[in-house]
Amino acid sequence: MKAFKKTRRLWRWLIGIGVTLVVIALGLVGYAFRLPSKQQRVIAPDMKTGAMSPEQSAEILAEFLAVQSYSYHDRSKMDPDAFLRLHQILQDRFPNAHQSLQRETVSELSLLYRWQGTDESLDPILLMSHMDVVPVSEETASEWIHGYQTGEVADGYVWGRGALDVKSGVIAIMSAVEQLASDGFTPQRTVYLAFGHDEEIGGEQGNAVMAKRFADQGIRFAYILDEGGAILDGVVPGAPRPVAFVAIAEKAWADLEIVAHGEGGHGSMPGRSAVAQLSETIRRIENQPMPVRVTEATATLFRFLAPEMPLLQRTVLGNRWLFDGLIGWQFSRQPSTEGVVRSTMNVTQLFTRNPPNVTPAWAKATVNVRLLPGDTAEDARDHLLAITKDQQLHDGSPAIECTIRQDIKGQLVSSDECEEFATLQKTIHEVFPDVIVAAGLTSVSTDSSWYYGVTDKIYRFIPMRVRSEDMARIHGVNERLAVDNLAEIVRFYELLLRNSTAENGIGD
Repeated sequence: MKAFKKTRRLWRWLIGIGVTLVVIALGLVGYAFRLPSKQQRVIAPDMKTGAMSPEQSAEILAEFLAVQSYSYHDRSKMDPDAFLRLHQILQDRFPNAHQSLQRETVSELSLLYRWQGTDESLDPILLMSHMDVVPVSEETASEWIHGYQTGEVADGYVWGRGALDVKSGVIAIMSAVEQLASDGFTPQRTVYLAFGHDEEIGGEQGNAVMAKRFADQGIRFAYILDEGGAILDGVVPGAPRPVAFVAIAEKAWADLEIVAHGEGGHGSMPGRSAVAQLSETIRRIENQPMPVRVTEATATLFRFLAPEMPLLQRTVLGNRWLFDGLIGWQFSRQPSTEGVVRSTMNVTQLFTRNPPNVTPAWAKATVNVRLLPGDTAEDARDHLLAITKDQQLHDGSPAIECTIRQDIKGQLVSSDECEEFATLQKTIHEVFPDVIVAAGLTSVSTDSSWYYGVTDKIYRFIPMRVRSEDMARIHGVNERLAVDNLAEIVRFYELLLRNSTAENGIGD
C-alpha cells in the first residue's frame, strides 16, 4: 500500500510538471503568435516604360565594368585616367541627368551631384555608391567564365568586377535620375548623389572630404542611403521568403598590431621562436573569441523577422527574454551570422624580416577587428592580452605585445520607427512585394560612416538579389548581376526618389 501511494504521488508530481511545461509552452507560442507584423501592405504604382530600357542599363553597366578602376592602399598604384573615363561614360550616357543636376569633382576623382529641390526648407537626402573596385588577382583571372576586363552581358547577367560591389549602384541611380529628368520631374527636396573613388580603402579622399564639406556648410540630411544590405534569398535560416535586409547600423573597425618575441638564432637549432609564439596567439584568437552579445540593432532584426517565421523560429525569436543565449549561440556557429552577435578579430597580415636560415626573434601581425556597438578597440586589445598573458619568455617577460594601430571611432544606430524608414520600407514593398523587410546590424564597413556628423539616419541597402552561393562572388571570382535584377534596382531608386521628394513624400 505504501509503495502504491508513493507511486501515485510520483505520478501526480510528474503530471504536474508536465502540465506546467505544456502551459508554459502554450504561453510562449501564444505570445509569439500575437506579435504584430512590421511589414507594410502596399499597391505597386503603375510606371510607364522609361527613357532607358533594362538592356540599355545593362550595356552601360558592362561598359562601366570594363574600366579597371582599382583602388590600392598604395595610392600611387591607382590609375586616375580610369576614373576620368568613368566620369565621361556617365556624362555621355545620361544626358538628361546632366542637364538637370549640377556635377563637381571632389579630390579630382570622386563625383558629387546636386539636384536642386523646390522647397529649401526641407532637409535634403543623399544617395551613395562608389566607382572603385578591389583588384582581380592574377591567380584567379583564368577562373572567370566571362572576362572581368571587358565587362560582358551574357546568359542573362552582367559580368565583371564591380557588378555586385558596387558600380551597379552608380549606374542604377543614374538610370533612375535619367528617367525622372526625361519625364520633367523636379524634386521638392534637394537630392545629392555621392560617388566615391576610394571606398574600398576607407574613403578618406572621397566621401570623407564630401562629408566635411557638408558639415562646414551646415547641411544636414533627412536620411542617407548607401550600400550594405541586400535581398537575401535562402540566406537567413528558416525565413519562408527572401529577406530585404536594411542595415540601420554598421560595425566600427580597428586594426591591432601584435608583436611576438621569441628565441632567435640559427635555423638549425630549434627553439621557441617568435613565429611559434605568434602562431599560438593566432590559434587562441580563433579558439577564444570575444563574448557573444545581442545588441539593440540585432534585436531589431529579430523583431522584424519573428512574426514572419515558422512556428519554432517564431517562438524562439519572439521570446528573447528566455532564448537570448540560445539565439546568440546559434548565430555564433555560422561564419555568415557570427559577426552580428560578437566583435570579431581576424589576422590579416603577417610580417618577419629574417633570411630563411635564421630563426626569428621578432614577428608581427595585423589583426582586423570589427566592433559591435558598445565595444571599443581598447576592449579588443584587452581581450587579446588576457588570452595571451601566459605566453612568456624564459625571463618571465611577456612574449606578446599588442597596440592599437588604427581606430575608426563613432557608431550610429538609426531609427527604424520614423517616416524616413517607413518611406524606404514602402518603396521596397512596392518593387519587391514578395520579401520580408528587416532592419538590423551589418558586419561590413562602408564610407557612409564619415557622415555621422550630418545626419542621424543612415540606411544601407541596395536591392540586389543575393543567394548563398553569390556571397563568394563579392570581391571574388565571376562577380555578376542579373539583368532583370538591375532593372528592379533602377525601378527601386526611381520610386524612392519620387516617394522621398514629391509633395506627399517624407515629412520633416
